[in-house]
Amino acid sequence: MSLPRGTDPFALVETYGSPLYVYDAEEIRARYRRLAAAFAATGLVTRAHYAVKANMNAEILKLLRAEGAGADCASPGELRAAARAGFAPADISYTGNFESSDDLAAARDGALYLNLDSLEAFERLRRLGVPETLGFRVNPDEGRGAFAQINTGGELSKFGLSLDEVEAAYSRARAAGVKRFGLHLMPGSCILEAAHFGRAVAQLLERVGPRLRALGLELAYLDMGGGFGVPYRDDENELDVEAAAAGVARAMREACARHALGAPRLLCEPGRYLVATSGSLIARVVATKRRAERRFVGLDAGMTSLMRPALYGARHRFDVFARDAEGRAVAITRRAPSPADLCGPVCESSDFFEREAALPEVAEGDLVVFREAGAYGFVMSSSYNGRPRPPEVLLDAGRTRLIRERQSLEDL
Repeated sequence: MSLPRGTDPFALVETYGSPLYVYDAEEIRARYRRLAAAFAATGLVTRAHYAVKANMNAEILKLLRAEGAGADCASPGELRAAARAGFAPADISYTGNFESSDDLAAARDGALYLNLDSLEAFERLRRLGVPETLGFRVNPDEGRGAFAQINTGGELSKFGLSLDEVEAAYSRARAAGVKRFGLHLMPGSCILEAAHFGRAVAQLLERVGPRLRALGLELAYLDMGGGFGVPYRDDENELDVEAAAAGVARAMREACARHALGAPRLLCEPGRYLVATSGSLIARVVATKRRAERRFVGLDAGMTSLMRPALYGARHRFDVFARDAEGRAVAITRRAPSPADLCGPVCESSDFFEREAALPEVAEGDLVVFREAGAYGFVMSSSYNGRPRPPEVLLDAGRTRLIRERQSLEDL
């Protein structure tokens, strides 16, 4: 999704400057309601905990809390942001990685659903005092992600317990006084195949279930993680969240009955699915250049504003706008006379949004609006090269509101 229909990107830039992040509140609400309804229809006790790492702007967190979401955190900083947005510990899950003792102390006090990543983390937590409810993240035999860099499972992954460590972890936890047990998995990242989620839950429960049954343990909750994807290309289809929820519920019921795991509460951790399509990054064309047969279009946004293309080789769809003779914003046709390299102002050779993009002839002052920029956009930005981070604006009910000021040179 690009900007909401009727939104003038030039008016936004005139008011807030460029580059600029813009989010559509109604898109976030609609995505949350669809996902929540899909899981509610399964008849299980479920709740979606928004993955704060996707976009931790306070106003986005407040919006999702008002819709009924919980919060999923991965650091003390995210816990603080969730608490300041009004989430109580009972509304928060926490799943970290290589946590320090300070991390674990914050998580123990700040989140009801605490999922540990290793036996070593449990030993550090035990010295601090274990909570009555505790879960472990288990690394499945295989992982999946849209890019190798966001694959979260398999033997090369840094995340979670191995299957061989499961019995020791839960046995130690019970001996230390834990009363209620959870199990966490991460089925992957940016997955668009609905059947994958039920399959991942079934595979993990089939491996872990016999080990828990041997210990005589039932699960108080199953945290199925996130990984719900959104299309970033025109040839990709939207995820069927209703089919995904139904598949997870079916797999969970069957495995829990077969291995006597009880009737656990089901948690999920949507992040990208809820906010990616709400967000746009608006950038201004500052210069064009030709070198032999190569055409370069330079923007005032670069890898410091939107890291994903440089980091993963990810692509974001975009629209190009110019002003017509009457000063109105008009979308320029994407018929390109020749491919162009779309790049930013950072002094790094990887500072490209897209190589050989289908880009029309543009002029200085035209605008490029990158789509699906609401997740892993601003949160991954930096001030490298002395480039201040951009501001964030929320569109809601036809009105715009600044929800983060542009970083200033004085801030730097």
